Amino acid sequence: MKRVSVVGKGVDVVVETTWLNLVMRDYPELQLKQWDDLGIHYRNHSADYAYTNIVVYDKVYHPQEKLVFLLAKNPTLQKLITRLDLIPSV
Repeated sequence: MKRVSVVGKGVDVVVETTWLNLVMRDYPELQLKQWDDLGIHYRNHSADYAYTNIVVYDKVYHPQEKLVFLLAKNPTLQKLITRLDLIPSV
């Protein structure tokens, strides 16, 4: 889970997202619904709002979250896992 502070146009919201920047709940202030992509919102409104990442260390990350993060960071890793028929373990 990540948190992003979005400020501008009378809006001051902390948005909770997954590692893939998908919004975890509805944010009517930003016209975002659950599972919308915050990256697309940033691309379309970067001049209107200020986006600031908030460091989150409130809990140990779930192994699946770590794996999703590693796979997103290195897409060739998934190809190796598939080709070599590996069972990932974090």
